[in-house]
Amino acid sequence: MLKSVDGKDGGRRKAGETFPESENDKKGEKAPNTFSKCDPSSFDLRVGPNYAKNKCKKPSVGSLMEIVGVDCIQSGKKIDNIGSKVSIPSAWKGLNTKCPKVPSLFIINVQIPSEFPTSLGSLFKEITDGPGWSLVLYFRMNEATADNLIKPSLAPPGVKLFSDYCSQAPEADLHGSSSSSPWKARFKATMRCQNIDEFGLPSFISAYNGKPVLIKHTGTLIRGDGYIEMDINVHRFASIPKKALQILMRSFDRMTINMGFCIESKEESEMPE
Repeated sequence: MLKSVDGKDGGRRKAGETFPESENDKKGEKAPNTFSKCDPSSFDLRVGPNYAKNKCKKPSVGSLMEIVGVDCIQSGKKIDNIGSKVSIPSAWKGLNTKCPKVPSLFIINVQIPSEFPTSLGSLFKEITDGPGWSLVLYFRMNEATADNLIKPSLAPPGVKLFSDYCSQAPEADLHGSSSSSPWKARFKATMRCQNIDEFGLPSFISAYNGKPVLIKHTGTLIRGDGYIEMDINVHRFASIPKKALQILMRSFDRMTINMGFCIESKEESEMPE
């Protein structure tokens, strides 16, 4: 974990230098405090026809992007647009997507608080900033997705939906019109602790393990130089989710967590996600 985004000589630190990619040990287990790619089919996504009635979901058949780096950076206050504050390897941004508004790099910056409400009164007070960490995930588009973007109108529904989202959603946040934008609250996150039974967690936490969550008013999209970034301000989460986070953080270093992200489909033409 880093305590600053500044490098040794005052320059930018290299993105992805705090968490190495995992290699299996002799027992086939992952090393702690590392990341690795997970199987996309472990996540269920919306499919048609008539999803509104059938509520049918099926395993994902693939992913549009692959994870190439992870950082955990400690700070005295939340860090916005972290992509502009680290040195991003050129290879992560080098894929030509043929679509100027759909870059090959998507950054997810989860701004996690290290301080939590300690009194009943503070539970109902909105907190927007404070000390904590940025958990940063860097995703690079795969070549198959880039090839499909050559003709977005003929691309699979999930690719076209992602293209439309990247083309339109960041501008809504930039111009302050996100509350009325049809793209607001379409970014969906799913996190599943694979070994959750080891920790004896209360049911109000374990019951939501692996459940998808829509990022609404706590999310801000930023269009950067060769990337799009989603900043998720956990400081603004409601008191119960933050209490759950406080409990979970005691065991983070022993957890195996799978994370998946997608743009939520609403129309039949956008499915499968």
